Amino acid sequence: MAKQNDSASGMTPDEKEFTDAMLDKLPPVIARHQIDKFLGGLISPYTIKNADLAGTGPEVAWRVGNKVAYKTDSLVTWLVRTMGVKRMQNLSSL
Repeated sequence: MAKQNDSASGMTPDEKEFTDAMLDKLPPVIARHQIDKFLGGLISPYTIKNADLAGTGPEVAWRVGNKVAYKTDSLVTWLVRTMGVKRMQNLSSL
């Protein structure tokens, strides 16, 4: 069965549910060095730094002094599009 994308966001229902759940509890801006803390270890600051250096990182980022910060919705959208999200139906299949 093929997954349908939400026409407005280009996300599957699982991706949209995940994005909404994440954005509901996060601050509007997240510093790169705290990404693993705020995103529950889903991605490391080094991974996103490498994506930034390759020109494939989140769309909205700012340099603040010697730190980098991301607009949270841009960061979560990037995470979902880069890594993908699929809801687990049966946890015993892990």
